[in-house]
Amino acid sequence: MEYPASIAMAFTARKARYGWCIDTKNFDKLKDLALPNTQFSFCDEEGEPMVLAGRVFHFESSAAFAGWCVKPMKPMRTIHMFGPGSFEQVAPDIVTAVFAMED
Repeated sequence: MEYPASIAMAFTARKARYGWCIDTKNFDKLKDLALPNTQFSFCDEEGEPMVLAGRVFHFESSAAFAGWCVKPMKPMRTIHMFGPGSFEQVAPDIVTAVFAMED
């Protein structure tokens, strides 16, 4: 399915803002980057869900992801760098995005 270029631009701008929120420790602003029911999934190079200490890196809402970030991320010094996104419209009102990330 085709999607407007403005959708890709909006995703890319939000992804950059996500990096800023994490790197500057503004975790409270993370929940405002996406709709409340947005799901966040982190996958490895093979597309498999990442697992750390028994926790699958999938979050059912932007608030759940923002809340999780505080404890493990606060003491870390991070610099997030993102590659160009890959976008796919999978339904009339759903576009998925995949970004390569270096942290």
